[in-house]
Amino acid sequence: MSKVLTASTVITNRPFDGRYFYLELEAPEIARQYEPGQFVMVRCGPPGSLDPLLPRPLTPAAAEPNAGRLGLLYAPAGRGRGWLAERRPGDRLTVWGPLGRGYRVGAGPAVLAGTGRHLAALFPLARRLAARGSPFRLIGLTGLPDSDATPLPEDLEVEAREPGEVDWDSARQIFLAGSPELYRLAARMLPRDVAGRTQVLVEAPMACGVGACFGCTVWTQAGPARACVEGPVFGLADLRL
Repeated sequence: MSKVLTASTVITNRPFDGRYFYLELEAPEIARQYEPGQFVMVRCGPPGSLDPLLPRPLTPAAAEPNAGRLGLLYAPAGRGRGWLAERRPGDRLTVWGPLGRGYRVGAGPAVLAGTGRHLAALFPLARRLAARGSPFRLIGLTGLPDSDATPLPEDLEVEAREPGEVDWDSARQIFLAGSPELYRLAARMLPRDVAGRTQVLVEAPMACGVGACFGCTVWTQAGPARACVEGPVFGLADLRL
C-alpha cells in the first residue's frame, strides 16, 4: 500500500457540540486505500508556510472510497487545529496517508467500544463489518473521564454502556478506541484470553508520521515501538501500560 501526498479540497468543516469540528475532504486516492484504524497527516498552515512547523495526525471517522471522501473529527485546540477550524469549503489542504497499521479483522462476533470523540475512529470499521454482514456491537462507553459527546452517524446503531455492563467474553474480537485510562482499565478487568483478542488504537504525539523521528514511541512487551509505523493499533496484551 502506497502513501499518497495530495492537495485535498474542503467540502464541509462544521462545528459540533461547541467542542469539536467535523471536516470532510475530497481525497479519492487516500479514501480508496484507507484501512480502519489508520491515520492521515494534515498540514495546518498556509501554503508555503512553516508556521506551525509540524503537521497534525488525524484518524478518519469516515472513508468513502466510491465518493472519494474522508471525514475527520477533531478538537480545535492549539494553533494548528485552530487554523484548521477556520477553513471553508473550497479551501485546499495538504494531506498525506493513509499511514500506520490499522485494525486486523478476523472472523466471528466483534465488539467495538470507545469513549467520547475516540468512538468516531471505530465508525469506518463498523461500516466495513456491516458491509460484510459480520455480527458486531458498537458501544459508546460511559462513566469514564473522556466519555463526552460524539456525533453519532445515522447509518450505525450505537449502544451506551459502562465498561462493567459489556459482555466482553462473547466477542471473538474486540476493538477499542480511547484514552490510556480506558486501556489500563481493560487490562485490569479483562481475563487474559479476552485481552489477547483485544486491539487498541493508541494516540501519541507525532511529528513526521512515517517513523523517522521516533517522537511517537510507545512501550510494548517487546520494547519500544513507533505508533506511526508499528501502530497505531496494537494488541492490548502487547502494551506495557
